[in-house]
Amino acid sequence: MRSIISRQSCCRGRVFSDPLGEWKRSCYCGAQRAEAVGQELILAGWVQSRRDHGGLIFVDVRDRSGITQVVFNPEVDAAAHEKAKQLRSEDVIAVRGTLAKRPLETLNPDLATGEVELRGKELKLLNASQVPPFNIEDETEANENTRLKYRYLDLRRPQSLGHLLLRYRMTKLIRDYLDGLGFIDVETPVLTKSTPEGARDYLVPSRIYRGKFYALPQSPQLFKQILMVGGLDRYFQIVKCFRDEDLRADRQPEFTQLDMEMSFVQREDVMQVVEGMISVLFKELKGIELKCPFSRLTWNQAMSRYGSDKPDIRFGLELTDFTNALRSSQAKVFSAAIQKGGVVKGICIPKGGELSRKDLDDLTPFVATFGAKGIAWTKLTEEGWQSPIAKFLSEAERRNRNYRWRSSGRYHSLLGRHREDRSRRFRELAAASRRKAPSDSGQGICIGVGRRFSAHGIRSGRETLRCLAPPVYVAAGRGSPIAGLKAA
Repeated sequence: MRSIISRQSCCRGRVFSDPLGEWKRSCYCGAQRAEAVGQELILAGWVQSRRDHGGLIFVDVRDRSGITQVVFNPEVDAAAHEKAKQLRSEDVIAVRGTLAKRPLETLNPDLATGEVELRGKELKLLNASQVPPFNIEDETEANENTRLKYRYLDLRRPQSLGHLLLRYRMTKLIRDYLDGLGFIDVETPVLTKSTPEGARDYLVPSRIYRGKFYALPQSPQLFKQILMVGGLDRYFQIVKCFRDEDLRADRQPEFTQLDMEMSFVQREDVMQVVEGMISVLFKELKGIELKCPFSRLTWNQAMSRYGSDKPDIRFGLELTDFTNALRSSQAKVFSAAIQKGGVVKGICIPKGGELSRKDLDDLTPFVATFGAKGIAWTKLTEEGWQSPIAKFLSEAERRNRNYRWRSSGRYHSLLGRHREDRSRRFRELAAASRRKAPSDSGQGICIGVGRRFSAHGIRSGRETLRCLAPPVYVAAGRGSPIAGLKAA
């Protein structure tokens, strides 16, 4: 960006050409407090807003730290007051004045500097701004393409700036934490040799060696192994990685990762380092105390209970395995699937007993949009079992403790016939499922969806449904015509 100190700026007849000269900023706009009342200060920044109250002109001056209100009074300095009439949003200015306490009726408790104001004595117009394409504030109607086109304006928004500051604080805390544990930050090469990994490499042609290419690293894997063999013992790096993969919501061409390596340690040592680091980040950045060690699930437990190797356990709806209960069932759709090596799993729907038969019938075309071939449900009420498959279940199977426990009315319904209703009820369920469940009583429903799913298919199905609401867990057995049960 060109210097705004000496460059003349002309926007729609407004000519700003004041040099900054010998002025030096005293402090940031967001740093003023009542303790500094009476001091003479020089502030510089962007005009957030201007309000002309007839005799007095109020200007909010903004920089990355916050906002200070500046008051121009014609009785204090007529020239500065006249200049202030020209100001518009996003103009760049510098102002000299005396910090004073605001009148009691004008205090702003929502602003960090809301107790004080700067009473301007001299104003320098450094650069005039054109009309911005969108408002420089968090609530803006501009779409993402417009904000990216004018990225330098989007970065002035408090939300965008806050993201950058949060990232900076996080990386600094990580460096400080790992430095305290004896880790060494080592920068590894970016132009390197192509190595076989999980994705395609980005290639950079070499001008010196014609017909040859460099590869951008997918990760510093080889380099950190060299460092360990070289005796550095503990290494880390906050590093850019590049992978030529198809884009999706959580994937982009380049990303930043924390890369670590340790020598002469056990698995528990690595977990303790990582858990300690995450605890520090949550405490310092969010004020949240985390208890260590974290709860842990084996891969088998995660897949069995949630159908994913990266479950969101806040959702609360766990898969229940009915394989043993239905192994000898007269319902061939289940027993045949089990004999072929499949499994039968289900989800208990909160207050599903309140759903009408029409509601349940409407679910069949809904689940078909996700590739399911059908739906099996069982409703347990005070009158007994209600289900299209009830006649195929023996008394022993109905009395199965695990089956009844998971089919009891412990939750609220999350099923809706319209997308908007589903999303709303998903959110209600997410909150309700975090509360302690009552005893086994009342009404419940178990929804089953049939489709051939592998373990990968289970995970893919969950990822597909995540776009609707909080995570939805899908389960099915390999080779089973109807073995998956889904919360739709």
